[in-house]
Amino acid sequence: MVIISLIIGCNKKHKEDIVGLYEVDKVPWELSNKEIYYYLELREDDVYKLKKLNGDSLKGHWYIHSEEKDSIIIKFEFDNNYIVGKLKGSTLLFKEPDVFDRNFSNWLYIKTNK
Repeated sequence: MVIISLIIGCNKKHKEDIVGLYEVDKVPWELSNKEIYYYLELREDDVYKLKKLNGDSLKGHWYIHSEEKDSIIIKFEFDNNYIVGKLKGSTLLFKEPDVFDRNFSNWLYIKTNK
């Protein structure tokens, strides 16, 4: 019984593993000149910031909604709305496009060491 709980506990991701700076991956050339959110910062105090290159940002709260076999479902709340992202390894994919603003697509964000 103890061995099973140790194995389950080892698979569980800790918040420290999730927090950090994520950068948008592979922006289509037709959108590269538009103001899109290039960076997503997840902080330990459950606050996230989406940052544009010009310095503008959007803030809200995030939390781990659930865990699957090889990924974590994260819920991002803002302005009485929410969006769900799926974190697999160091890659975060949002399931729904255009939720944060009209330029926000279902981008892939990759965790960086910045």
